Amino acid sequence: MALAAPPLILDDLDHVAEANIEIPPEHIDIRECTGDPIDTIPATPGSYRVRACFAGRDTLSKDGLDGDDRYQITLRPAPPAPVAMVKEDIEPGWPGTINGRTPP
Repeated sequence: MALAAPPLILDDLDHVAEANIEIPPEHIDIRECTGDPIDTIPATPGSYRVRACFAGRDTLSKDGLDGDDRYQITLRPAPPAPVAMVKEDIEPGWPGTINGRTPP
């Protein structure tokens, strides 16, 4: 798994959110949404801002397991701040609808 990827372009994203997390000493465990481990990376303890970017979720199958969806998570040291919706392009009731469409 590549831990560094080119940044996704905001216009191509469905949803972008930011929040703060406190990193415990030593490392961060990277896991799949199912909980399966992917990687462990070293980390300096402290307060970080995490940005989660989502794209292509409208391509997901109804069970959410197949599609051309893409995700990117970035971390940077930052003091605590409120959760921020950088781009919110999700219809009420998601995951049933995305951008007004029901996934195939």
